[in-house]
This record gives sequence, C-alpha cells and structure tokens, in this order.
Amino acid sequence: MYTFDMILNIIMTAILGYVTLNTIFRYHFSFDRVMFAGVLVFFATIIWYRGTDKQFEFLLTVGIEFTAILIIKYVTYRKHNFGYFLFNVYRKEYDSVHKEILETALEFEIDRNNICHKRKKPFLVVVRNEDSKKVAKMFKTIDKAHIKAKKTFTMYNYWFLVAFIAIEVIIWRF
Repeated sequence: MYTFDMILNIIMTAILGYVTLNTIFRYHFSFDRVMFAGVLVFFATIIWYRGTDKQFEFLLTVGIEFTAILIIKYVTYRKHNFGYFLFNVYRKEYDSVHKEILETALEFEIDRNNICHKRKKPFLVVVRNEDSKKVAKMFKTIDKAHIKAKKTFTMYNYWFLVAFIAIEVIIWRF
C-alpha cells in the first residue's frame, strides 16, 4: 500500500523527471509563467510536507495554492499581461531567440513594443496589451519550431541529468 510520504516522493520524482527530460528532448519550449510559479510553489509544498502524516493540511494548502493561481491567472488575463518561461534558453542564445520572437510576433500582428524580452533574463518573455489568443498562437508556433529543431546533448544537459540522479537518490534514500 502506498503511504502519504511515498505518494509525495512519486509526485516529486515525476516533476523533476519531466523537467530533466524536457531539457534534453524538448517536449515544451515555453511554459506560462503563472503556471510555472504554481508548479514551483506546489513542489515547495511537497518538500515541506514530506515526512509528515498531515494529509488534510497538505490538501488544504494545495487547495489554497490552486485558488490563488486561478485568481492570479484571471488577473493577468484581464490585464492582458501574459508571461512565458522559456526552457533551454541561455544568454548566448538570446539574440536568435529574440529575433525569432519578434518575427513570429510580426506574423501574428503583435506590436513589438508590447513584448518585453531582456538579455539578462532570456528565459522570460512578457507580452502586454495584446489578445490572449494571438499570444497563445504565437508561442505555439515558437514551440513547434523548437520542438522540431535538432536535439543536442550539451554539458548543461549532462549536469542537469547528474543533478536529477543525485536528487532522486536523496529523495528515495538509496
């Protein structure tokens, strides 16, 4: 039978495994920033409740987090302030990714002045005052291009995989 702690370990393994495999195989290139923050908060909650038998408190905390994420998502939708976290984008790749974002924005008739993409944070793109459907289509197009791109195994991917294995050993304690 599964214990509460084992279920939390399985969920942590799934989240870490997804992130690790996504850095190598690129299932997704972009991820909504509010949802990304929600996953990080959920992951922190799992770490906090590991080793306890407080299922009710865990479910209550997750419910509150879920409600907060829904409210934040609604507010960003109403304010037309959409942000995306980009996987596998380094400072060296900023120029090519930035150029691709601007070209795709032009294709979907999104004003370049409404796009915030800075060299210091090349993994974050914010689009303001635009229609959500246009922005979603733009990032789906960018996703498709990056998913189909040639996959390379870099030192970044290697160390990410090593870190994943080390963390899994710590989680499951041999």
